[in-house]
Amino acid sequence: MSRYTFPILDIPEIVLTLHKCDFAMANEVNIRRPTSEYIITLYKQIIESYMGLSADHLLTLGVNANKESVTNDNNDEHNVLNVLVLNKICFKFFLNIGVTDFNIMDLYKPDHLRVQRLLSAVVNFARFRVEKMEDCTDIIEKSGVLLDELTSTFHKFNYLQNIKNQYVIKSHPSNELDNVSPFVDSINNEEELKRLDSENAALEIELKKLTAVQEQLKNNYDNYKRTKNDLFTGLESVNFKYIELESEKKKLEKFTNANIVDINRKIDDVKSQIKIYDEKLISLQEKQNNVKVAVTSLQHIIEELYDIIRLLSTDLEQKNRDEQDLLNFQKQLKLRNEKLEVLLKSNISYKLKLLNNQLEAQNEKLLDLKKQHDRETLENDSTITNLKRKYNEETLKEFKEGEKNIQENLINIELKNIELEIEEMQNNYKIEINEIENQYSLLVTHINNYMEKMLNKMQI
Repeated sequence: MSRYTFPILDIPEIVLTLHKCDFAMANEVNIRRPTSEYIITLYKQIIESYMGLSADHLLTLGVNANKESVTNDNNDEHNVLNVLVLNKICFKFFLNIGVTDFNIMDLYKPDHLRVQRLLSAVVNFARFRVEKMEDCTDIIEKSGVLLDELTSTFHKFNYLQNIKNQYVIKSHPSNELDNVSPFVDSINNEEELKRLDSENAALEIELKKLTAVQEQLKNNYDNYKRTKNDLFTGLESVNFKYIELESEKKKLEKFTNANIVDINRKIDDVKSQIKIYDEKLISLQEKQNNVKVAVTSLQHIIEELYDIIRLLSTDLEQKNRDEQDLLNFQKQLKLRNEKLEVLLKSNISYKLKLLNNQLEAQNEKLLDLKKQHDRETLENDSTITNLKRKYNEETLKEFKEGEKNIQENLINIELKNIELEIEEMQNNYKIEINEIENQYSLLVTHINNYMEKMLNKMQI
């Protein structure tokens, strides 16, 4: 956050406002690149305009008061005193408008950022004065009205005082006149009072004339200030031009004092150097043209290489896609294998359930047979043994053989076929990869040979 209570303005806005305030020497170039002389002159004008003080006038008063001590001083000491007085006045002025860090370096070695900040404070103060001037105008008008009323009241009071004094003179004996004021002694009758009123009126007329003359003098002084500023600006521009002409003169003096023979010799040397540089330039241009041709050929080669690499990348991408398809197909086969296993397991469980149901039915039959156990024990035993033997030898054997046939005939055959297909595809893929790698290595060798030939040609 800024430690100043006023905004930092742009330099064009500062210059425009200072011109409106009759500071004609303000310009953007000198503010962006301030010099000590310019800043001291500008600050003197600002101080003289807003504070009514002049550092030169104050220093002149000090010299007149102490002539003996100053007569021996030189111009440098006088300038130092002038800058010190101006620094003191500027410090008080800028402190009053919100800048607390003004120092003597702002006069000796001004920085454009600090100058911009200080002039922003001056512009802010000038705008504040203009804003508050309307209120001051109203106060001045009211003060004038009150002053007129006070003047009329004072005249009435003097008139009444004169009447009172006359009454006192008439009412007291002559031996008491010593206590009357000298003013009462001087006024003896009404004619004297009228004479004083007429003199007062004449003085008022003279006062009005003096006020008009003072206003005219003020206007003339303002015109004088504007003319002085214009002349000072013109003098400053003439001074700058004079300094530039002096520098140009010094530069030209070097050439006027030089020997013509030396100059001609230097011109010949320069011409010979120019010829050498022209020859070098021509050779460099030829080399540049050769390099351009080589670069264009290399660019064509690089483009062809890019095309080849692009084709290879597309082939590799196709092979990768084929490999990915094979992997997906293998995954699908695994899923199918798992599904078949689940299906077989589900068929076996279904057959087991059927067998369990058959066993339950047989058990029921056995229960029925047990009822007849007493009558047909021998027959039932033989029948049961026959049934068990038949079941163990025929039914279970058929079931196991059927299960083995299903597993061997369906699953194994299909898996073998799939594995054979996968092996065949992998072999084909490996063969294609080997062929591509052989072609790629062959292409790389051709490219390297071509590049070596081109480099040899370029070196030649």
